[in-house]
Amino acid sequence: AILLKVLMSIDVAQKDALLVDVRRIVEEQVAASGLDVRPVIAGEPVLTTEIGNRIHHDLGKLSPLALGVVVLMLLLTLRSVGGVVGPTLTVVLGVAATFGLMGLAGRPVMTVTSAIPVFMVAVGSAYGIHIVAHFRQAFGPGVRRRDAVAQALAAVSGAVLTAAVTTMAGFLSLGVSEVVPVRDFGIFLSFGVGMALLASLGLVPL
Repeated sequence: AILLKVLMSIDVAQKDALLVDVRRIVEEQVAASGLDVRPVIAGEPVLTTEIGNRIHHDLGKLSPLALGVVVLMLLLTLRSVGGVVGPTLTVVLGVAATFGLMGLAGRPVMTVTSAIPVFMVAVGSAYGIHIVAHFRQAFGPGVRRRDAVAQALAAVSGAVLTAAVTTMAGFLSLGVSEVVPVRDFGIFLSFGVGMALLASLGLVPL
């Protein structure tokens, strides 16, 4: 066994670069020796890199899958392209705003916070769905579109606002956690729910 000690102060990018160099050196030495061995590299830098790779893999696979399921259910129930676009747009904007804020704040995507897009699909789409459903009920023969939108918002905006605020408060309560990933998850997901609410009330009625 070969033990390689690294400084605790190095960042994630430096750990990734170090791991690449170590793997290259080990593979070259094993190949040059002609030994029939399979080297195993372990340790915190390896774990950090592998977790990061898994997170990016899940973000690229699970989030579109969850959104696809929601879109399919909306198509089957509402049978309207407009009814699908609005709620889907609120989720996309909410997720984009959340990860944009994380980038501005310099917060990395960790195992816990990688679940934010899936939560946003489940929570953020609900507000737009309620508005679309009430609009479809109000919009009938002889009813102007503007009047139907106003009627739908009057009927559901209070409930949607209450649901969003209580959801934000629930997630925001995680902000007092001493576990940094859990704290980031609560704070940024609460922000994302707020952005989804604004998108639902401001864009879906259009």
